[in-house]
Amino acid sequence: MISLTNLTLGKKITLLTILGLLVGVGVFSTIGMRAVNQATETMLQDRLTTARLVADYINESLTRALNEVEKTAAMINIDSPEEAINRQIDALEENSSRLSIHTRSIYLIDPAGRVRWSRPEVPGLSGQAAFSGLDFRREMNGGAVRISS
Repeated sequence: MISLTNLTLGKKITLLTILGLLVGVGVFSTIGMRAVNQATETMLQDRLTTARLVADYINESLTRALNEVEKTAAMINIDSPEEAINRQIDALEENSSRLSIHTRSIYLIDPAGRVRWSRPEVPGLSGQAAFSGLDFRREMNGGAVRISS
């Protein structure tokens, strides 16, 4: 190893300058990386908070929509006149639109699984099996209905 006593003054200054620069770059790099990591962590926490808020809002909206559908379903009788069914469906659509949920179609299905009424009206659908070709079953967890093709 080279002894510092054998070096000239210019070489000593150059060596100390290089060492000082290396230490400075190392310290500032470490501080910079910590700042970037902290900013990244803060950003990820903000995104997680936003995602939780959105998920809670969606969950609440869907719960309210499900309650409206269940309430409407309880009030509709399969043998009710079409005017009474239309009034209930209009109320359901109005409540759904307040929740920012837009419906494309609504079907009234009898206990045998046949379509008794639909909006919009689909010619030839009345009396047909509602879920032919689909796997329709009630799941055990909370009585949720799952339909898959």
